[in-house]
Parts: sequence; C-alpha cells; structure tokens
Amino acid sequence: MNPELLKKCLSGEASNAEMRAYHHWLEGSTEEEFDKEYEIEAEVEQRLWTHIKDENAQFELNRFRKRWLGRIAVAATLVIGLFCLGLYSVDKRDSTKEMAVKHDGNEIFQEKTFQGLRFRLGNDSEALLKNAADDRVAIHFSGNMMLSNKSAYDQYTEISYTMPDGKQTKKEVNLRKGHTYFLAYYPFKSENLMIVEERDLMNMPPALALNITNDFNYL
Repeated sequence: MNPELLKKCLSGEASNAEMRAYHHWLEGSTEEEFDKEYEIEAEVEQRLWTHIKDENAQFELNRFRKRWLGRIAVAATLVIGLFCLGLYSVDKRDSTKEMAVKHDGNEIFQEKTFQGLRFRLGNDSEALLKNAADDRVAIHFSGNMMLSNKSAYDQYTEISYTMPDGKQTKKEVNLRKGHTYFLAYYPFKSENLMIVEERDLMNMPPALALNITNDFNYL
C-alpha cells in the first residue's frame, strides 16, 4: 500500500473512499486491486463533490437573481408611486387656479378650502384667491375673513385688501401650518389691514372682540 496513503488512514485524515480501500487492503486485497478500487471510489467521490458544488453555486446564483429582481421591483414601484403622487399633487394644485367668493350676510357662510387654506368670510365681504408664483397663494379681499392653514407646511401668502374708502393695501404674511388668523379692517383700530392670530384673541380690545363675534359667531 502507498506509504503516504497508509499514513493518512492511520492518522484519521483519509477520506471515506480511502478508508474503505484501506479496510479492503487489510482484508487481503492485493495492492493492484486496492489502487484500482481507490481510484474508482476517489473518482466517484470527486464527481459527487463537483456535483454538490455546482448545485450550491446554482442555488446561490438563483437566490442572488431573485433578491436582485426583488429589489429592482421594489425600487420601480417606489419610483412609479412617487411619480404618480407628483402628478396627482400637480394636477390637484393646478385643478383650481382661483376661487372667487362673496358673502352678503343673508345666509350662514360655509367654510371653503383653497390650496390647503380653509377660510370663512364675515358679513358683507368678498375674496379672490389665486395661485401665484413659487407655489404661493395670493389673496385679495374686502371686508374681513378668518383664515386657517390646514396644509402640511407654512405658506407665505400675499394679501391685498381694499379698504372702505377704496384704497389698496398689501402685505406678505407667513401663515403657519395649523394656525388660524383673522384678517380685517376696523377704522377704530387702525387704517391698515389688521391680522390677529387666534391665540391672541383673549388679549384683544373688547370692541374688536365684539366685531369678530358679530362677523364670525366665533367667541
């Protein structure tokens, strides 16, 4: 028997095929028979290992392909979803270019919404809301109005106002998200447009509180 192979068998480092051949040799097989058996079994074992390795490689390749295709599908779904959401948002915003409303006080004014801004008009008031540059909303009104920003972000708004004497005044106001404002012109208070935030109503003069009560039935 090959000394190197015998050494491997005795040290426990031999393969199954080598150990079987070793036992055959112990049972009296000739060295030629041993070598032939060893070569056959070694060849069979090698083919088995090659087949197993090929199967494992194919399995890993298929798993990689599935994972890669899955990630591409998820990414494509997200891109399509965001694209559709963008189109929906643009279409939704562009669907209403402007809104003109008027309230003469004969009926209860129903709240309206324009680009995330919810508003009510006081008695004998009218307003025109339009889309302006940089996604802003331009508001032109006379009388008074209550305005709430119900959008998900602050909105810089250009507000134009016609006073009772026909004079025009204009202001740029940052309407904070979730906040409510009262816009009005009351001659006894100021000759300019007055903007009062809802949280400050308790600190305003009684005469102003009375006007807001009459206009909006708020307090």
